[in-house]
Amino acid sequence: MHKTIVVVITIVALAAVAAVYVWSAHNRYYLVITNGETFGPRRDPDRIYEIDKKTGETWYVGSKSKTLITDSQSARPLEDIPTSEIIRLTGRAGYNNGNLFTGNVYNPTAWMIREIHIRVYGPTWDRVFADNVSIPPLASGQFQFDTVERPGAPAPGIDGSEAPVNWNIVSARGYRNGP
Repeated sequence: MHKTIVVVITIVALAAVAAVYVWSAHNRYYLVITNGETFGPRRDPDRIYEIDKKTGETWYVGSKSKTLITDSQSARPLEDIPTSEIIRLTGRAGYNNGNLFTGNVYNPTAWMIREIHIRVYGPTWDRVFADNVSIPPLASGQFQFDTVERPGAPAPGIDGSEAPVNWNIVSARGYRNGP
């Protein structure tokens, strides 16, 4: 009887591990289709890129194979991305789980973004936070950081609810893709 219970528990545990592996492998990547958008100095035809959510590695998906697009991050120094490109970045963000500020940014530029600086402000404070990211051109990426406390104070006359929190992208660093 004791051996049967151990065998059943072992089988259930192995099945759970296999299920988690299959689920995480299925949800690890996302596809980006360029739809003939301008990319750097040239116009690309419809292309599909596969991006690894965990590592940021990107592959070009061809008709018969996938080609890893090398980042050469260690060999390329980061540059300040021009303000004219920063203002093109769009996204949504807000507080999630206490003091964790999270968001998504869409990068319509030809720059590979590796570092982003976000200003979070409200009635009680105004601070800039930095996060290391991997946001390729024509793709979205996530950022998150712990602000330790929220900048919103109770709004007058609204039963203790917090005042709105504002944010914006103040700068970013990375490198221009292509030649």
